[in-house]
Amino acid sequence: MKFLPYPSATHAIRAIRLVWLVYLIGLTWLLLDGNPGAVLRSYPSLRLLAKPALPWMHLTAFGVLAALSFAARWPVPRRGVLGFLFFFSLATEFSQFFVPTRCVEAVDLLQNFAGIAAGYGLAWAAGVGLSLSQSPYARSV
Repeated sequence: MKFLPYPSATHAIRAIRLVWLVYLIGLTWLLLDGNPGAVLRSYPSLRLLAKPALPWMHLTAFGVLAALSFAARWPVPRRGVLGFLFFFSLATEFSQFFVPTRCVEAVDLLQNFAGIAAGYGLAWAAGVGLSLSQSPYARSV
């Protein structure tokens, strides 16, 4: 039994990479916007999520990005993907210095790093669990 229900795993990987790219662009836009809270509140479906999630927004956003990065199965070593994620986190946080209404905060950077670690770890654990459950040696219940 294959892990993904697509005609080919290549199509699934391409779809995940496309979702990753769209998410990366959206996240970059929000991180460099002068008032990201107003952007999130302007969409009725996101308004309910924006207020309670605001203190944890960086942690959640980078956790999702890391999980998508793991699922995208980029053709580079995982260290390279993690390096890109940490560089992206540093670059966007430093770039906020040049946005008049934003400021660079160490708490945001720590949340970015924690989100990367948590998202990558959870995605890895889920991937290992799925691969073990589909192993020919797994016991059927």
